[in-house]
Amino acid sequence: IYEFVERGKGHLVVRAGAGSGKTTTEVGCIRRIKSTEKILYTAFNTKIVADVEERIKDVPNAIAATAHKVGNAVLKRELGVSGKATEYATVKRVDDATVIWEDAHNGGNLESEFLKGNAKWGIVELIDWVKLTNPYFKSDEDFVAEAPDFITGIKDDLDREMVYQIASEIAYKVCMKTLTDARKANFKYEFVDMLWVPVRLGIIKGIYDVVMIDEAQDMDPCMLEVLRQIVKKTGRIIAVG
Repeated sequence: IYEFVERGKGHLVVRAGAGSGKTTTEVGCIRRIKSTEKILYTAFNTKIVADVEERIKDVPNAIAATAHKVGNAVLKRELGVSGKATEYATVKRVDDATVIWEDAHNGGNLESEFLKGNAKWGIVELIDWVKLTNPYFKSDEDFVAEAPDFITGIKDDLDREMVYQIASEIAYKVCMKTLTDARKANFKYEFVDMLWVPVRLGIIKGIYDVVMIDEAQDMDPCMLEVLRQIVKKTGRIIAVG
């Protein structure tokens, strides 16, 4: 691995089991990369990132950060976003989108009334899941297939398929509203939006020569997309998992 990092070309995927010294090897790789190359080490687990950050603090051309931290830095740099992620930003947008849906459908129906209750948290979870697993979704239809896993507790007097459809329409509109709000002052966003908004708006610029991904198997597609875009076109990705 060290030889490839020092003399090879292109990307590298390393498959190794638990306890095999993956992180130690990656730290060794970081120390073997040219000092002129800008390096990002990342992992899903914040404790692993913190440990590596301490171990490479004497390497001036390398940083350790989670994918979320990388995405949040993009929001601040490219959109001028200030502040931190807030827990209820999506919930507020779901409430607003549900009211708009009802107004557009003559006051709504039993199904929309159900979604305004505890089921709205299912819509929030549905939104987060689709953002992470299918960041480039194209319409509310991309939410319908996933809806049954998140919209639960549907009573027998409700049209189950209609519940899923309405939930999906609301979820899609919330996502589009999030993208619109992202370019406004005082943008309110959730933890997952640190990843999804930069990817969806296409505002990530390649600034690293080498991106090292530890425990790559734990990364969601949206996380991997952030990391794929943050490396320079002439750069390298080294993924270990």
